[in-house]
Amino acid sequence: MSDDAVIDDGADEGARRRTRAERRRAAFREFQRLNPNEVPDAWTPEYVGVRLRQAFETLRHLPEKEVARGHGQGWPSYVYEAEDLRAQQEQAAAEEEAGTAEPARIRLPVPSSAISRMEEALAWPGRHLAHDPALAKLVMHVAIAQARRVSIKALCQRMKWNDATVRRRRQAGLTIIASALAQSTVPVR
Repeated sequence: MSDDAVIDDGADEGARRRTRAERRRAAFREFQRLNPNEVPDAWTPEYVGVRLRQAFETLRHLPEKEVARGHGQGWPSYVYEAEDLRAQQEQAAAEEEAGTAEPARIRLPVPSSAISRMEEALAWPGRHLAHDPALAKLVMHVAIAQARRVSIKALCQRMKWNDATVRRRRQAGLTIIASALAQSTVPVR
């Protein structure tokens, strides 16, 4: 009879493993399906991850900060002569006619609402994961990678981290942040 109990315990452990794996797959599918513009009713770890990714995407679109006076380059800026400017204009016109000119890059201004959401989200790991700075750093690394469209697997290979451990710890960190936000009654937006 004790042998049956061992077999049953093994079956329960396998069932527990399957359900845990199924839950992880379901959470990942939910994360992929989650529309970043769709706001859930309550804080979820998946939505916290989306907000962190959006925060780093917003940060990427902000103009770079200017260097403070006196701390710039040691060389003076180059002054173009009139002949040089005329030659540059002629070359640009010739490239445009030939169709070889690079298209102008337009940087759209970031709305102030996106900046305030970014500032709010970037503070979460430091505030709610202060007890485990390594976990906060991991959550931030993954969010930065996602904002740059780098897969977690590629990030793990570059940093020489275990993929499964990173995913598990990231999920734990996002869960801690989501529960802290829910407890502090921060509105979901």
